[in-house]
Amino acid sequence: MTRKEWKRKNKKVLELAEGEGKRKDGLVMGIDVHRDVFAYCIVDEKSILKESELSNNKEGIRKLIRILLKMRVGSVAIESTAQYHLKIVYELIREDIPVLVANPQQTKNTQGKKTDKLDARRIAIAHRDGRLKPSVIPPEELFNLRKATRHKLKLIGEMTKIKQRLNQVFHNKDFYYKNLLKSKRGLEILKLVVSNRMIDEEIVKKIIGNRGANYFNDLFIKDLKKFRDKLDEVQQIDIASDLYRLELLKLTCDMQDQAVYAIAKKNKEFAKNMKILLSIPGVGPFSAAIILAEIADIGYFPSPKKLVKWAGLAPRVYQSGHKKKITGKIHKGGNKYLRRAMTLVCQNIYAKGSRNNPIKVFMLKVKKRSDSYWKAICAGARKLLSIIWYLLKRKEEWGKFNLDSEMKKQILEIINKKIRKFEGKIKKYREIQDVLSGACDEVILKLSSTIINSKSTFKMILSSV
Repeated sequence: MTRKEWKRKNKKVLELAEGEGKRKDGLVMGIDVHRDVFAYCIVDEKSILKESELSNNKEGIRKLIRILLKMRVGSVAIESTAQYHLKIVYELIREDIPVLVANPQQTKNTQGKKTDKLDARRIAIAHRDGRLKPSVIPPEELFNLRKATRHKLKLIGEMTKIKQRLNQVFHNKDFYYKNLLKSKRGLEILKLVVSNRMIDEEIVKKIIGNRGANYFNDLFIKDLKKFRDKLDEVQQIDIASDLYRLELLKLTCDMQDQAVYAIAKKNKEFAKNMKILLSIPGVGPFSAAIILAEIADIGYFPSPKKLVKWAGLAPRVYQSGHKKKITGKIHKGGNKYLRRAMTLVCQNIYAKGSRNNPIKVFMLKVKKRSDSYWKAICAGARKLLSIIWYLLKRKEEWGKFNLDSEMKKQILEIINKKIRKFEGKIKKYREIQDVLSGACDEVILKLSSTIINSKSTFKMILSSV
């Protein structure tokens, strides 16, 4: 039996899951949601049975649930619209009604007129035909945490923009004390500079305190005064507003961190998962909270490849016919917040991680091979996310991950399979070598028996091969 025949015989045929092309029997519903109203449509295998509009409030949702139970609708598909779909989704989950949340990109590219009723009809038909892929529906608690972490990421982005703007001013005015933006005491000194208060050694030492007083001397005081003299009134007001805004954003970020601790106190499962992620060197509390909030439930992802693909860290594939090419670039689909959290963690590991950290060792190898920093970071993020899948799935902390006998058996099978494949290639190349050497021997015998020119010799060699 050849390898192709063996592959064809032992090919795994997986059953189609929901949202992967499996057509649904019975009644299904599609819902198009807006702030004040939502349109619904109920279809069966052949026709449209009922469609109407209801108010997007408690009364409208309760009426919708009564219709679903009365008509015995099998499943519901709803398009995610900002956060207006959440009330309906969580009410349907409480009533144990199967619900699929679809990404708007799957339904927005529909042809024809756009009205609420027609959108609901298209969603229902697409759901019946199995053309909609389900989105992750996190519990309400984790959804609130997700909103908080995403809001903090936006605040951090605003802080970075303010710091970049201030650093540009510092550069233009020849003021080289960028570290002042990293601490509260540094911000107080900068506020002193742009105010009308006097700058002297005693005031600066009072702001800095005993710990930092030794680091600054008379030269630092002179530089502060020179920097103030170079600023006009408009620049002083502009810098002061940026400094106060930066301080307020830092305070808001600190308040956002309390949301993580509040959920960890209530939700024991979330606290266990946080402990698992914090055991990974280089992962902090905020990064761990983002990862858990975005993943929601590791049970949604049957394999680490699915999680990596959902985060947009899988490599792009360009395929035409039988030729398949992996470009090396990530496709950047899926959850951008999870992807950003993973890249930030890997940047931290790359810069500050210990030499023994396996993720850092792996990234350094990729960097050396490809001579690209971002390729190394993306490869490290993909590897770390796969490890996180195993840790969360097995409920084991970093460093305590042990291979059981079944896992060892699977690894040995993979190794032996690769060895057999390599041996098969060697055998194939040896057969080709024997054929070519035999053909060459025949050509040499013919040439030795007859005297011919170079052109006919070349033709004879080509015909023999």
